[in-house]
Amino acid sequence: LTPSSLPRHVAMLSSLLACSLAFLKMSDITIGIKHYGSRREQLDRLLRSIRRRYATAEVIVADDGCKADRTVARTHNVTLVCTEAGSGLGLGRNAIVRRARTEFMLLLDDDIVFSEATDLAALHDALVRDPGAALAGGCYDDLEGGDADCFNLAFSVTGGGTSVAARFATLQAQGGGCGVVGATHNFFLARRSALVQHGWDARQKLMEHQAFFYALWLHGLRVLACPAVRVQHPRKRGPR
Repeated sequence: LTPSSLPRHVAMLSSLLACSLAFLKMSDITIGIKHYGSRREQLDRLLRSIRRRYATAEVIVADDGCKADRTVARTHNVTLVCTEAGSGLGLGRNAIVRRARTEFMLLLDDDIVFSEATDLAALHDALVRDPGAALAGGCYDDLEGGDADCFNLAFSVTGGGTSVAARFATLQAQGGGCGVVGATHNFFLARRSALVQHGWDARQKLMEHQAFFYALWLHGLRVLACPAVRVQHPRKRGPR
């Protein structure tokens, strides 16, 4: 080791440390996907994009109707959990949560694609910095146009709780980081303990997204939105 080579070695050590920290964070995250049998191509596309960035991450797929491509699942080292056909988003996500063992869980739909902006470590860091936050979500980039869509809601209650309103809200992120909102897209990293305690009602097949976030809000659990963390998503959804 010479004085002239010191900067190069410092840079190498910094890079190794960053890689080690990223690996430690991913070892504490399970990726959970609700899959609908009619979207086999979308699921394969999503899994390929995940493995390009997170080759060793644990992935659990709730397979609605047990119609997922088994070859694709084996290729991408995915755990399949079969659910009854038409069982809905809530039942599938509850099944994923029961199967997982990590402290944090990333939940998303099967028609999403990871990109260079899908930084799960940033969502993890946001939750570590804010112990009172239940989850941290990101934004959608349209697969065709590239326009960013950050789904941020704010809840309000009137009449002593007899009327609840959810309105779109502007995110007030601090220093380009994350901000507190009422709800995010179906792409978020959550504490598994919060999902166990405040999961989905499996009987509910409509409005389950808003109901889930409203329950978090009622219990005083913060929801964060991090606009710098993004995935690609089609503006028009395919059939389920």
